[in-house]
Amino acid sequence: MTRGIALTMLLVSCVGCGVPDSEVPAAAQKIFRERCFGCHGADGQKRGGFASILDTNALLDAEVIVAGDADSSVLIEEVESGSMPKTGDSLTTGQISILRRWINGGMQAAASG
Repeated sequence: MTRGIALTMLLVSCVGCGVPDSEVPAAAQKIFRERCFGCHGADGQKRGGFASILDTNALLDAEVIVAGDADSSVLIEEVESGSMPKTGDSLTTGQISILRRWINGGMQAAASG
């Protein structure tokens, strides 16, 4: 492997690393509010098997996320393929990395305050 390819792979794998683990839940919630809530929650209508993207239990019940396993989570599959969000730009690699870290880390709630 050439040095340039190795460096590129390292940088790509670390996108979203600048967010400390303690801030991942709040960062994930911010992505959900800004990019997903307009279709998945604002009107309370059930879409994708759940009524609100902000309700972790509903996401688990609808099998949209798999606790501790981002690779098996439909949510990650949808955002990585560009299928979601349906409006606006696709999520950035950094945003997807944060969602992966949130799922793999046990989907902790954001600290209030």
